[in-house]
Amino acid sequence: MLSKLTDFFQILILSHFGWGLEEGVVIPQTIMTLIAISSLLVNRDSRVIYLVIIWIIFAFLAKGSVDPMGFLNDWMFINVPFFNWFREPLVFQMVQTVPFALLFGVTISKVYSILDRIEKPQILIFKIVLSMLFITIIIWSVEPAFLMTGAYGDPKRSYLASNYIPTDYYQILQWLKSQEPGRILMLPQYSLMMYTSSTYQGVILRDSSLPLWGDYLAKLLEDNKTHGIAKFLSLYNVKYVVLNPPEDIYWIHYSKPYSYFYSVLNSTPGLKLINIGTKGGKVFINEFTQPPVRTVTKIGLLVGNKADMMKVIEFSNLQEWVFQFANDPSSILNLEDYSAIIFGENGGITDLLVHMVDECYKIPLWEYASLWNIKETSKWVLGYPITPNLLKEVIISPKGLLANPSPNQMARMSFEFSVPESTMYEIWLRLGTGFSSGSITIVIGGKEAGSITVPSDTGLKWMKAGSIQLEKGSVQIQLLGNGQVFLDMMVIVPKYVFKELETSISKIINSKSYTLDEFINTIALNDSLEEHYSIQWVRKRPTSLYFRFANASSGYLIFSELYSPLWLLKSKSYESRSTIAYGLINMFVINSSDLEGEIEYIPQRFVDLGVYISIFGSVLSITLLVLSLRLHRSNFSRMK
Repeated sequence: MLSKLTDFFQILILSHFGWGLEEGVVIPQTIMTLIAISSLLVNRDSRVIYLVIIWIIFAFLAKGSVDPMGFLNDWMFINVPFFNWFREPLVFQMVQTVPFALLFGVTISKVYSILDRIEKPQILIFKIVLSMLFITIIIWSVEPAFLMTGAYGDPKRSYLASNYIPTDYYQILQWLKSQEPGRILMLPQYSLMMYTSSTYQGVILRDSSLPLWGDYLAKLLEDNKTHGIAKFLSLYNVKYVVLNPPEDIYWIHYSKPYSYFYSVLNSTPGLKLINIGTKGGKVFINEFTQPPVRTVTKIGLLVGNKADMMKVIEFSNLQEWVFQFANDPSSILNLEDYSAIIFGENGGITDLLVHMVDECYKIPLWEYASLWNIKETSKWVLGYPITPNLLKEVIISPKGLLANPSPNQMARMSFEFSVPESTMYEIWLRLGTGFSSGSITIVIGGKEAGSITVPSDTGLKWMKAGSIQLEKGSVQIQLLGNGQVFLDMMVIVPKYVFKELETSISKIINSKSYTLDEFINTIALNDSLEEHYSIQWVRKRPTSLYFRFANASSGYLIFSELYSPLWLLKSKSYESRSTIAYGLINMFVINSSDLEGEIEYIPQRFVDLGVYISIFGSVLSITLLVLSLRLHRSNFSRMK
């Protein structure tokens, strides 16, 4: 009976395909492996032995990112092209589904064989119920894994979706390695690595279907061809910008319509926009110049601080967004952006910036607030953190056009923020020039902090508005616009930061080679701009990245994946759990001389449970195996 119980336990585990398939859950795969191997050592039908062998082989081929087979399997997929074939969707489903479909039949037969030994008429009902239960378990387990709906309806939890590495990626990777170093800036749909030109062929940004990478790229390529984009492209001698597919450019959030991004790239001499892919096993390149056209027809506006006060406003022209301040009906803000400003109850801009993407309006805005960790509105302005332990500067992004309601009135924008420390601050504004006219005055705490007249240049330009001594605590900011002034961003930086980095600042601000955004990243890493881009990344698997610094670093490392406290940076002598940065992505504090390390997604809430299950399951399976072998030996001796 104990042997049959062992047999039942083994088949039950093997046939429950859903165990551990949710992305991020620590999987006790060791249990399944030990049980499968133990099945070969006990006396059983040959068909079960064959099926178990098939399962072990197929699991090895298709589950490359799962321990205990992952370390060898990863190496094989990267270095042996033949194994890429097993990551094709159809093949992947076949090698996963076929053995488990066969094991399902064996499972039912094993259950029946056990129940047949119970001589009671009521057992028939139990057989039917148990069979239905097994069928339900199999369907429930396999459906989210292979139909890519994902556990709980979340596609990201689909095992196939999260672990599938397309063959196209490896072919494109080989093509990239054959090109002249430093010639390609790539934004592909599938890319699992991020390179720098110091080692490979430019910069490969991962998965542009995330709005995150579009925002990051926009910061690199902002302003105009004589500003950040020229410096970045010339720094790495980039000759091609790859967009795959072309529609991915829509995800780039910029203060102008996304067609502007195309116009900037197209106006850069010697630069080509290309679409890269594979066909028939060969890499192909298509050059294109026209952006795709999409329209967004709805936007959510949070009138109050409570989620139940959300309204949906219809609009037809992205150039004519008009919103009414909650506390001042006569004050109007015209937006020329892909962003919606959310106003607090007092009319101040106190919450966050919502990126308008394809179907963003289908997601309730309060879910964004939860996702972006908006807790204390006084410390968050449009989703950007202003706590002193981050970058020691306050970033405010009103993103709007200050327009006069009437010829004799000043356009007003006011909000409250928290001053991180008592010191002298410098105020910088990024203004839209050429399409703006007039002046803007900054009033902080009732005192005038500076005034700027908008120049006639074309584009976005950083300008110093003035300096002011601020004390730690809350303070009210008022922006007074006279005329039509487009304000893209406002940065308040402690003056000592400028003094400490006087040389770097003068180079960044005064020369047209750098942008202030790049300066902020420089401060974040306590490093030069070149050092910032000399971090080498290799994505080992979907939830693990290897990184290496060119030089020993300390400061902050911005990791551009959607924020989760479960990301963990590990090196030989240091560990750092992720904290939220810019209201959306991850930031790690680097305080080590280690040149290399790894960033892993560690679902802490499952770690302890997974460890306990693995230990218990391993001990139980080994115990059952030993008892099964002893019982088998006893039966064999009795037969002799």
